[in-house]
Amino acid sequence: KNKNYHAIITMGVVMKKMILTYSEYLDSLSKEEIERILNFFNIKHRKNSKKESLVKILANSAEDITKYSFNLFQSDELANLKLVLKSNGHIKPRTNYLLLYFLNNLNKKGMVKKVDEDEFYMPKNIQKYFKSYLKDKESLKIIKSNTKEYNLIMGLLNTYGVLSYDKFYEMFNNIISCDKEYLFERLTILNNFYGEFELYFSKKEKYVCNKAILKKKGIQLKDIKKYVNKKSNYKTFSSKELNSMFSYKYMSKFKSFKKMLSFVKKNYYLDEKDIRVFYKYVIIPYLNDVQIDNPTKEENLSKNIDKYFEYKNEKHKNKFMDLVKGIINEAPMWKYNGYSEIEKEKGIIWNK
Repeated sequence: KNKNYHAIITMGVVMKKMILTYSEYLDSLSKEEIERILNFFNIKHRKNSKKESLVKILANSAEDITKYSFNLFQSDELANLKLVLKSNGHIKPRTNYLLLYFLNNLNKKGMVKKVDEDEFYMPKNIQKYFKSYLKDKESLKIIKSNTKEYNLIMGLLNTYGVLSYDKFYEMFNNIISCDKEYLFERLTILNNFYGEFELYFSKKEKYVCNKAILKKKGIQLKDIKKYVNKKSNYKTFSSKELNSMFSYKYMSKFKSFKKMLSFVKKNYYLDEKDIRVFYKYVIIPYLNDVQIDNPTKEENLSKNIDKYFEYKNEKHKNKFMDLVKGIINEAPMWKYNGYSEIEKEKGIIWNK
């Protein structure tokens, strides 16, 4: 079939060879940027130090920050790291969005130079450390564990929205057994690194929150509480289902999703990674916008689809949007504690 519309492309583009040491890269940053990176990794330094001194401290910490970061990677990050190393550190992600987000994250953490909006370089010292970790079997085991943990964390938050920490721990521990204090520390570290959810806590109370709920600026702990009802009847899912909530796998069993995906595949070239990008950055934001009753939800959906796809005409675009919106009735909704609109209409018990 002639699929002549533009869609996501998952191949990065390798550039001409560039050689840059970590110190040389750090020299190109401002003092404020270096201090921000030092603070992120909790590296001791004096606030009144000169830039040259801060560069030296951070350069000498290269092994520590790369090891720390590598041990927080998931399977996607591992795959993207291999692409970067294969290109000798110099790469243009183009429309490989998973790679682009990965490189932007490393750039914020001082391990990748952003040459321009679509060109990145990883200093050769940093490459050397990452290459050595790829040979470490224990580190690779940690990445497998990270992937399993993170998928479950995001699966729970995509399904239930906001949970008291006690309830979150109960659900998590039923699937991945762990110590209660360990999990909270783990949530803190992962959120600091990825920033895809929020932790709200006082001396007596702790909550884990889907970040989409926090679109209103200045939201506080008391605002989060209104989304939590301790007597709520949460819909139960299997461990496999919860782990698949963060990808499109759970949704793929529904007729509305199959119909939408069939349309996309008929008109665009997509592989499995592309579908996950589409689900994470188009469908999930729309589901969240609907649940917080965002007045710009349709405008946001249109913009998000525009970012990843082109259209034959306006009629084609409108059909695309209608198919995405059609998913709403069958999707698990955190505002209904995991139940769908259809289940609510059928009278299945749930509590706001």
